[in-house]
Order: sequence, then C-alpha cells, then structure tokens
Amino acid sequence: MQLINNFMEVFKDQNYDRINNPNKLPIKDLLPTGIYWSIGNTTHTIVFESCAVVRLLSDMSGIAIVEIENETLVKQAHAYIINADGTKRFEIQLPAWATEDGRFNDVYYIGNDLCFFFFANHEDYRMIVDAGNGNIKDILISR
Repeated sequence: MQLINNFMEVFKDQNYDRINNPNKLPIKDLLPTGIYWSIGNTTHTIVFESCAVVRLLSDMSGIAIVEIENETLVKQAHAYIINADGTKRFEIQLPAWATEDGRFNDVYYIGNDLCFFFFANHEDYRMIVDAGNGNIKDILISR
C-alpha cells in the first residue's frame, strides 16, 4: 500500500492567521484552495475550483474531500475519497431521501470513524463511512 508523505494544504493567503481570523473572513475564505502531497518521488496536486474541506485518512492511504465547486452555492458540494496515487477511490453519495435538498459540508474523524457531514430536510447529519470500501456504516442526526 502506498502512503502519503509531505501532505500540505494550499490557501488563498498562506500567511493569514486562520485560527484567530483577525479580518473576520467567512469560513469559505479560510478553506484550502488546493492540496499537494508525495508518494515516493512523485508529487501530486489538486487545485479546487473554489475550496474544499480535506481530511487525511488515518492510515495515510488517501484523502477524504468535500469539494465546494461554487463558493456561493454550497449545494454544489460533493464528497469523495482519493487514493495516495491520486486516483479516485469512490464518490460518497447522499442517501436517496436527502438528494432533493441535501448537501455535504464537512468531513472529519470522530474517534476511529470517518464522518461526512451533510444537511438535509432541515437537519444536520453525520454519515459514518468505511474508508476502505465506501460502505455507509450509519447515518445519525448530528446535534
């Protein structure tokens, strides 16, 4: 299995203090506009159309991404996982009952669970996904 090295997020302003956010920028302006990493002697790069939420998988074999294609329309966000070599492992799909108004907005780990977060039917949800095979383990209302 190939593992990711030298992972780096790229921002509009690499020197901006995103933690304290002195200029009170909106969240979309604090998200990365691209990422790069290496495996062996090969460097890979992804430049997002607008911005994305990215999470390195705990086993370093890939990257979970919620890409927001249009920064003014979060509904355009889509979620996927890529392998260390840059190929797409799988796309994460909203459940059928959430496709009309559902939209992904975040991804991170809770304990050992990789969770993709989405909004649908006036509720926030977390989808626990098996990063190895893409199976949805559970969908819970997130409060």
